[in-house]
Amino acid sequence: MTIPTTLSILGSTGSIGTQTLEIAQIRGYSVVALAAGNNLDLLEAQIKAFKPAVVSVSSEKYLEAKARFAVSFPNTKVSDDPCEVAQFGEVVVGAIPGLAGLPSTKAALERGAAV
Repeated sequence: MTIPTTLSILGSTGSIGTQTLEIAQIRGYSVVALAAGNNLDLLEAQIKAFKPAVVSVSSEKYLEAKARFAVSFPNTKVSDDPCEVAQFGEVVVGAIPGLAGLPSTKAALERGAAV
């Protein structure tokens, strides 16, 4: 049995998401995608640390995030859809609370990711 090593985290700036990132760093997992809400300062630190291929933010913060991260992180795509983040990683950690997390968790399950 091989141990999955690539992760996507839906809700990376919350308590479960940040704890998952701590464990990922200790275990040496590759974090390939992050979905955050509105906390762009914390997301920026996470991008710097993990260099994910794609991040998503709330629709309200999308334009600000896109402009803010374009120069510093040109290899990281910015989206406003957490379902896009759910398309990456062998394992997807669902840490978006309540009904808001259902569409992206469903997208991860539909593609066969371990959730």
